[in-house]
Amino acid sequence: MAGTVRAVTRSPVARLDKTARTWHDQALAALEQLEECARSAPESAPAICEAIAGLLVIHTDLLDALAAPTAERPMPLADYVKIAHTGRRELRRELADHGSAADLSTDLRNAIAQIWDRLSEPNPPVAVRERRTAVALTDLLRLATAQWVFAQLDLSTAQGGADRPTRAALADTVRLLCHVLAERNPGRSVEVRVPPFAAVQIGAASDPGSVHTRGTPPNVVETDGVAFLRLATGRVPFDELRSTGSLLASGAHADISAMFPLL
Repeated sequence: MAGTVRAVTRSPVARLDKTARTWHDQALAALEQLEECARSAPESAPAICEAIAGLLVIHTDLLDALAAPTAERPMPLADYVKIAHTGRRELRRELADHGSAADLSTDLRNAIAQIWDRLSEPNPPVAVRERRTAVALTDLLRLATAQWVFAQLDLSTAQGGADRPTRAALADTVRLLCHVLAERNPGRSVEVRVPPFAAVQIGAASDPGSVHTRGTPPNVVETDGVAFLRLATGRVPFDELRSTGSLLASGAHADISAMFPLL
């Protein structure tokens, strides 16, 4: 189907197992890096506290959602992304202002452990309610993984380090955001490539009448995984990536800058 990333079909339980392991491995790797930064660079403590507080809120909400399984039809991922993690800024700020990085980290580790225990129970739910919205559990976990990836990338940028997300987490986050991009921009006039993780075909707003049916579309945008995530989240604009050579765009309608950010 146009605009989707092809994958091997898996049962819901197998898919959840893989998604949960990707989330768990990335969470522990990124949290360890945040903790090390807080210890070695005290001047970064306020920023680290804010990052950990935001992740703690997300995982507290995830814990609550796991206690609220539902048989309702889950909201499509592209729609849920628009409202995910909204309205929690004051709580994040309060936690960051009144807790140390060490205390917040301990609370977050406890939340991760509790979530992992619940995911390891027999017959985990397919869908849960997250603040009055029915959401697929795999979508919640993938979005939590994405937040860990963003936190680690931001820390690496700020510290000038070379640490990167786990390959599985980077791949899954790229695919998640490519899916959102394709769902929001249906069509086949532009191919967006993020090798080796994903490639999707989308419609160009500047060329609404074009319908490409065979082979590679005449407009191609290609970039690497990290650059795509920075573009998709508004951390770096399309034109800047293009000017530095981190993003290649060819074709009369390959300027898709207006489609970003996605989050």
